[in-house]
Amino acid sequence: MPGLPVERIGGALDPLKILAISSWAPPTVGGPQFLYNLFSRFRADSYTILTSASLIDHRSGTEGNWLPGKYVFYDRKGGWTGKATGTEGPGTGTSIPQRMAGILAKVPLVGQPSLEILGLSRAVAGFVVSAFRIIRSSKCNVILGFSDWGPALLGMYIVHRITGVPYAVYYFDLYGGNLLSPVQRLVARHFEPRLLERTSAVILTNEGTERYLRRRFGDGHRYEVVPNSVLPESYGPLLTPFDPKPPYEILYTGQAYWPQEGALLNMIHAMDRLRDIPVRFHLHIPIVPESIRQAVRGRPNVHLTSEIVPLSEMPRMQCNASLLFLPLSWNTKAPDIIATASPGKLSEYLASGRPMLVHGPEDSFVARFTREHGTGIVVDRDDVEVLAGAVRRFCQEPAACRERVERALRIFAQRHDARRNAAKLWGILTEIGGRERAPSGNPEEREGPPR
Repeated sequence: MPGLPVERIGGALDPLKILAISSWAPPTVGGPQFLYNLFSRFRADSYTILTSASLIDHRSGTEGNWLPGKYVFYDRKGGWTGKATGTEGPGTGTSIPQRMAGILAKVPLVGQPSLEILGLSRAVAGFVVSAFRIIRSSKCNVILGFSDWGPALLGMYIVHRITGVPYAVYYFDLYGGNLLSPVQRLVARHFEPRLLERTSAVILTNEGTERYLRRRFGDGHRYEVVPNSVLPESYGPLLTPFDPKPPYEILYTGQAYWPQEGALLNMIHAMDRLRDIPVRFHLHIPIVPESIRQAVRGRPNVHLTSEIVPLSEMPRMQCNASLLFLPLSWNTKAPDIIATASPGKLSEYLASGRPMLVHGPEDSFVARFTREHGTGIVVDRDDVEVLAGAVRRFCQEPAACRERVERALRIFAQRHDARRNAAKLWGILTEIGGRERAPSGNPEEREGPPR
C-alpha cells in the first residue's frame, strides 16, 4: 500500500516464523482487511498465510490488498501458491463431487448434516496436510489461528497436538457463540474448551469479548486485546475540520447481513419522520437484502446503491459524510455476537474525523464503548421514534459533535493504529515462539507499544 514505511517488523535477524491459518484471508473484503493492516507491517519472509482460494471472490482477488508474504491454498491441488481471483472454480482434488453433494443434500433429516460433516472434515484435512508441509519446509515456530466456523481452528489444534508447535487463537468474532448450524454448534461445544486449554494466548479485538470468554471459560488463560486496526495514512491526508452544511448526509457502506439488517430498517423508517429537514440517508450495499430493497422504495430522502465501491474509495466517502451510521440489530439468532462484536467500521469511523451514530442494543460492546468514551451518538433502544429524534437533534446543532470527533481521533491513535498494534501482536507471538525481539530501525517497533 502506498505510503507505508520501508521498515518492517521481523527479518533475517529474527528467526520468528508465523503460520497464520484462516478460512478467510486478505484480500477478501471485510474482516480480513484488518489482518492485512497488521501483517503488512511484518517482513514478508516472517509468515505464511494458509487459507482457501475458493473463498476469495473475484472482486476481492482483483481489487483487494494482497499481503506480500507467501500464500498457500489448502483447496488447490499441490498447495497452489499463485494469486487467487475467484475465477478458478472449486478446489481440485479435494472437493466433494457436485452431483453426489446435490443428491446427499436431498436426503431427509440426515442429508444436510452429513453434507456439513463431510465439508468440515474435508476442510480440516486440507488445513492439516498443508500445515504439516509448511512447518516442515518453512520451519514455522508459532501458529496463529483465526476464528471461523471451525476448520481453521480444528486444523491448527490437530497440528499442534502432533508437532508441539505452540499456537495462539485470534477471535475476530466468537466461535462457539456465533450463528452456526446444529452440527457446527455441536463441534464447537465439544472442541472450544479443549482448544483454549492448550493455547498460549487468546487474542481478542475488544474487552467485551474478553469478559464473555472469561465468564464461559474462566481466568486461566492469557487474554490479549489487539483492536481492529487501520493504517493511519489511509485517512490522515483526507481529514478536514468537521463543519457540515445542509443537506446533511448520513452514510452507511458495507454488507447488510443479519447483524445489521434490523437496525438498518429502523433507520430507513426513521427517515419518514425527517422529511421536513435537509437530511438524506445514503446506503452503499453490494448485496441488498430484499427487505431493504423494498423498504427504500417511495422514500425520497433514502438513497440506495448496490454498485461496488472500490475499497480505496471507502475512506474518502466516510471523510466526506456528515454522520456515519453503525447498526447492530435486536432479537437476532446469535445475541452473543451482537453483544461482543467490534465491527471494523468502528475503527474506520474513529479515524475518519466524522461523528458516528451507533444504533444497537444497550449491552453491546459498541454501544458501551461509544458511550463511555464519548466518541459518538448512541441510540440503544429498538425504537424508530427515538432514532429519528437523535438525528433531528444532530441536524439542529451538528457543531455539538466536534468534541466527539476530537475524542474519536484520540481514541483511534491510542487503540486502533495498525503500526502500534502490529508491534504488540509481534511481541506476543515472539514470546509464544520463544524468540527474542529483533532489533528494528523504527524506534516505535523497537520498544513496542505500551501494554
